[in-house]
Amino acid sequence: MNRKKALIILAIIEGLLNILLIVLLVIGKLSVTGFLISFGIVTLLTMLAIFIIIKKTQ
Repeated sequence: MNRKKALIILAIIEGLLNILLIVLLVIGKLSVTGFLISFGIVTLLTMLAIFIIIKKTQ
């Protein structure tokens, strides 16, 4: 798998997770604090995955 394909797949997965978190926030199943914590964790994991993808494909 090349770098471009891996980053596109990662972006799609992150987008779906963020949409899920936003939907849960809007329908009231997730508090604002829970949303911020979840969003931060997803962002940190995405940054880690991007770092790994770049290192593995050099």
